[in-house]
Amino acid sequence: MKQNLALFALCCLLLAACNPVSIPVALSTPVLTSPPTLIAIPTQRDSKCISPLTTFVYPNGETTLLPSPQEPVLPPADWAMISKVKYNHPASLSLEVIQSHNGYDELWILSNNNQGVFRYRTDTQEWRITPSTTPNAPFAFGSFLFLDNSRSVWAARRWPKTLSITGDFSLLVYYNEASDQFEPVTDKDGLLQDSDSLAIEALEVSQNGIFWMIIKELDSINFKEIYYLYSFDPIALKAERHLTGPQFSSNIVISPNGDIFMLDLSRGKLIEFHPSSGETKEYGIPDPELSNQFSATIFLDSKSRLWVNDIGWFDFSSADLSPQWFTVIRSPVFIDVIEGAGVWSWGYPVFTYESSDALLWFWSSRGTGWLDTQYGEWCLFTTYRSPVLEDSSGRLWMLADDTLYMKNR
Repeated sequence: MKQNLALFALCCLLLAACNPVSIPVALSTPVLTSPPTLIAIPTQRDSKCISPLTTFVYPNGETTLLPSPQEPVLPPADWAMISKVKYNHPASLSLEVIQSHNGYDELWILSNNNQGVFRYRTDTQEWRITPSTTPNAPFAFGSFLFLDNSRSVWAARRWPKTLSITGDFSLLVYYNEASDQFEPVTDKDGLLQDSDSLAIEALEVSQNGIFWMIIKELDSINFKEIYYLYSFDPIALKAERHLTGPQFSSNIVISPNGDIFMLDLSRGKLIEFHPSSGETKEYGIPDPELSNQFSATIFLDSKSRLWVNDIGWFDFSSADLSPQWFTVIRSPVFIDVIEGAGVWSWGYPVFTYESSDALLWFWSSRGTGWLDTQYGEWCLFTTYRSPVLEDSSGRLWMLADDTLYMKNR
């Protein structure tokens, strides 16, 4: 028996020698690791998403701790390069609307220095230009284009004349196909009559064709702004003022049943306005950051979630219950550096479109991307900022480096 035990002990010793066990030992000095390296920036042929500038911390206030300059990143390979704008334009361009015609679509692109409106036909691949400044109805720097329910093109003046270039600029102008010019439109009571101090901050068209607008009035004497909610019937030329506030959001959302939603940024409230009764409801947003974000925007998706940037959403899916607020775990992909100021900031996405695959498309200070709401995945795929719009064939379009890109769905 003793012989067997000795033999067994010898075998255990030999086995241990052949398979040594690592025992952790406390180190007297810390192990230093090299600083993290930046992930390679995607190229146009790479479908990967652009990485955040930081995922842990960033300094507040002015600082010299800045990341390496972001190299421009074009859209990935699934976005086909279609056509470059064919005119000289020493200014930035913005894809505004896609107008559907019989058998083709037309993309309208606005320059920021009144050179005109660039238009691209999808069937003939031809470019043309429509003057944005005419003797009858010029519109100013900062205007934006929109479509009415008949798919006609309009322009709205976003800045007061006192902050724009000189000249007579209408609040609303309508594109006349016959004359190939924009023409002024005002209401019969003169509520929207052109004024140096008025500007249209936001505009949406309801299903019954009414224009709902947030109009901003600049009080240059007291150095303050007053905001109004207006409606305008372009057929009857009837305008009406509904609400007044110190600071409304820069966009409007209209629900399928015709209710109007906007933000009161001065109080951190979501306002729901019922046009049929004139009544309003208010919903508090449990995020103190909102009152400090003059650029906060809202977006209503197909699941009746009303988003407030990427802060969170109100669930309006049940008509019988008060909407519940959901806070979003924000993505660091929106952390950015303000150019020329040396200051870090946490930006926000502006949602522009929801595709049938449940992706929400957005642009931000860092570029353009999408959000997969099913998995909570954010993807910034290009550093160029552009709305993503859909044509009548279901194709997606965007503008990058003064070039149109198209994605088949």
